[in-house]
Amino acid sequence: AFDGDEGSAWYANCQRDTIDETGDPACPVNEHFIGVSVAGTDEWQKWWELVGDGDPECADDNGPVSPMVRCVSVMQSPGYLHYAESLALKRYIGHRCIGADNNGWETVWEIDGVAVGGSWQSLPMVAGGAWRVEVAEPTGEDWKVYEIAFYTDVLCTESERAMAKPGLEMGGPPALTTGWLEEFPRRQCFDGAEDTMCAFNCRGSCSPTEAWAGVDFQGLTSVKCLRVRQIEHIRGSAAGWSPKLTLGRWDGNLWRDSATYDAVPGVWFDTRPGPNSVWRLTNDDGTFSSWMVNEVELYTASDPAGDAARQLSDAEACSDGFRVRGEPLAAGGSDTDLDARLAFDLNLERSE
Repeated sequence: AFDGDEGSAWYANCQRDTIDETGDPACPVNEHFIGVSVAGTDEWQKWWELVGDGDPECADDNGPVSPMVRCVSVMQSPGYLHYAESLALKRYIGHRCIGADNNGWETVWEIDGVAVGGSWQSLPMVAGGAWRVEVAEPTGEDWKVYEIAFYTDVLCTESERAMAKPGLEMGGPPALTTGWLEEFPRRQCFDGAEDTMCAFNCRGSCSPTEAWAGVDFQGLTSVKCLRVRQIEHIRGSAAGWSPKLTLGRWDGNLWRDSATYDAVPGVWFDTRPGPNSVWRLTNDDGTFSSWMVNEVELYTASDPAGDAARQLSDAEACSDGFRVRGEPLAAGGSDTDLDARLAFDLNLERSE
C-alpha cells in the first residue's frame, strides 16, 4: 500500500471472506489498520529534541507538538465488498495521555459514509467541495438513475460534472454513493451515457436519505443547477424513482440540505428557472482583450406590478422605466457569480 504501485494491494486478514447471512461484516469495525511509524525519522528526531526534559509521551500537553497528520490521500479497492465507506484517522499517544482509548490511540477525525473505492480520495473532504442528490420521498423499489449532472450556474450551462472511473488519478473527483448494486455501479450515474444506469440496493423501497449519489470535487465548488434523469415509470410495477429529490452539500462534517425539488420519471428533470425570469447581456462583437464591465442596470418598459397603461419605448425605459433587481449571474467571467456582483455594486472604479 506504500509502494507507489496502484496494481498491488494490502489485504486485511479478516474472519471471513465476505459478509454472512446475519449481516455481520467480514472485517469488524476498528479491528484492522494500516499506517506509518515516524519513529527514527528526521522529523521525529527534531521533535524529540524540542521536547527535551518534558514528557515525550504527552508532549502536546506541555507545549511542543509532535508531527501531526491531518489529511490522508487513499485509494481503496474498487470492489464494493472490499472497501470501507467510513474511515477513522488515529494517532498513538500512549495510555497515560488525555484523550487516549484503552489501547493508547487518540482519534484525529472520523469520516462517516463518504469514503469510496477505485479512486484516489483526499480525506477529510473540503467543506463545500462535495455535493449529492438523495431520495426525499420513498420509492416503490430500488432507486435507479440514468444520469446526474451538477452545474455551477443556474442555467446548467457551466458543467462541473464528475465522471467516476475506476483507477481515477490523484486529484480527479471520485463519485460518491451508498448501497449501489454491483451490476449497476455508481460510476454510471456520472458517465455521460443515457443508456446506462446506476441503482441503489435498498432491498426494496428506498426511504428518504437512504439512497444518494454525489461527487467529491476535492475543492470548493458552488452547485447552482441540477439535472437528473431517473428510470421510467412502468405501469403495473413498483416505482424505481422518487417524486422528490434533495440536493445536499458537504459542510466539512455533515451533509446539509440545500434544496428539495419535485422530480419526474423517465425524462431529464432540472432546476433551471422558469421562462422569462432570466436576462443576460452578451458581447455581440469580439474585443481585443478581456471584456470588462464596470456596471450594468436593466430596466423594463412597464410597471412589473401590473400598470399595463404605462408602456414605454425601449429607449425611454432606461430613463423612465423600472429597474430590475435580482441575483447577479455571469458565465466565463473572472470568478463565478461572486465577481458578477461587481457589475451591479454602483462602484464605477471597479470592473468584473
